Amino acid sequence: MKKKIIGFFALLLILTTQSCKKGDSTNNPSNDPGGLGLTYATPAETAGVPWTPDFITSSLPASSFLSMPPIGNQGMQGSCVSWSAAYAGMSFFMNRLNGTNYSSNQQLCSPKYVYNQISNGACNGTSIPQNLNILLNKGVCTLADMPYNDFECSLQPNSTQNTAAAYNKIFAWKKVDKTNLNQLKSCIAAKYPIFIAVAVDASFDNLPPPYIWSSKFGTVRGGHALTVVGYDDSKAAFKIQNSWGPYWKDNGCLWISYSFFPSAVVGNECYIAFPQITNASDNISSGLVVNMPFNGNANDLSGNNNNGTVNGAVLTADHKGNANSAYKFGGVSSPGSITIPSSTSLNNISSYSVAVWLRMDSYSGEDGISNNVVDGNTQTSWQTLMYKGGNVSPQNNTAFRFFLSSSLNQFGLYLGSGAGGQASGTYSHTGEWHLYIFAKQNTTLRLYVDGVLFWDFTNPYANFTDVTGYNLMLGRSPVPGNGVPLNGAIDDFRIYNRAITQGEAQLLYKL
Repeated sequence: MKKKIIGFFALLLILTTQSCKKGDSTNNPSNDPGGLGLTYATPAETAGVPWTPDFITSSLPASSFLSMPPIGNQGMQGSCVSWSAAYAGMSFFMNRLNGTNYSSNQQLCSPKYVYNQISNGACNGTSIPQNLNILLNKGVCTLADMPYNDFECSLQPNSTQNTAAAYNKIFAWKKVDKTNLNQLKSCIAAKYPIFIAVAVDASFDNLPPPYIWSSKFGTVRGGHALTVVGYDDSKAAFKIQNSWGPYWKDNGCLWISYSFFPSAVVGNECYIAFPQITNASDNISSGLVVNMPFNGNANDLSGNNNNGTVNGAVLTADHKGNANSAYKFGGVSSPGSITIPSSTSLNNISSYSVAVWLRMDSYSGEDGISNNVVDGNTQTSWQTLMYKGGNVSPQNNTAFRFFLSSSLNQFGLYLGSGAGGQASGTYSHTGEWHLYIFAKQNTTLRLYVDGVLFWDFTNPYANFTDVTGYNLMLGRSPVPGNGVPLNGAIDDFRIYNRAITQGEAQLLYKL
């Protein structure tokens, strides 16, 4: 009897300790604190993780909301991160890609599949990068494949569950600037949820109607993962999905005011993920006209002998850090170029794709005194990525060209011939490598950045056939003067005689 009593009190102590940090497994009324389970990311976990480039921000709607899965409940288990990233995020992606509507557990993703692999029996908290890396490397199976309960964390996926998970993966995840309101809103408008880390205190637990979190107070009881699923300018707030059941606060959600959002998010723990898209017909070798990996030279490996002549550009480390595997262009002070002679394979293209890894090193250029405004940003220079045309004004006016219009560490695409052209709203920062793919099919031009569709525009853009007979130049134009030179580096330059798919854009990013 004595052993039984001791065992009973030991069990009671364990359950009491767990309940202090995990919460109720049934419905959570608005005054009942729920489970936590977030471990803040370490510097090692986020080292080298890039910032997402901006989506187009020039025409954001006043509000935007994602069609998310039903509110779940993590119960007594500290699995909030897996509920945010795997259940909310991946269920959204899976149903968006498949055109389904969360009508069964086959259309919802299993947080247990991800959480158990990380906790592995310890039932401890997990970080957002840990969860995103499982989704990146293994994916996630459905709730029907691996049901959730909050009473164990040691059961590991079997081969059948792992096979099913491989169909639901992300291909990349990045950081989002929590202080950039337009970037945050544009992620939602582009149909991507955002995963954030917060510190839960009394201001969170006791949030009154209309449930807009706008300040902190009270003792912090732990870290928690939430999912940003919408925004509304009339509220000046982001809509946030929680994992404490549908009876908590605003039908399982809360709001975070725009002004408070940077303070609510802990550190830089604000992330976005992109779903993997696969098509059986994807083939990144098909239709190659130019393929320059820049492995010590500017030779073309496509088989079309479109080899480049280097003038002033110097070899440098590529986007993976390999020495002498990319070319650096020195801008106005030290302009460089790579010239590809006119050829049949380059002259007879109407649909096409241009793919290049690009790193901008400076935005100081010939036109640095300009005060024009491009998509709300003051333009400080033009720089040339690619040019195909002549070297006198009439020829220059009908040239086929990609210009970079820059402002405050940012740049956008300008493409045109004659008087045509279009500036995109996609920007990046100096010193960062990004893969840019411009794919044209008929009158539609799409811009992929790091494998993600950022821009889709319809316009009668120039074709290579418009400038038959002219050389193609990278890094500057042959127009007298400096030719609006590039100040940065390029790597793995490709031209296709077709518009590649988003799945192929992802494959190129993964090379």
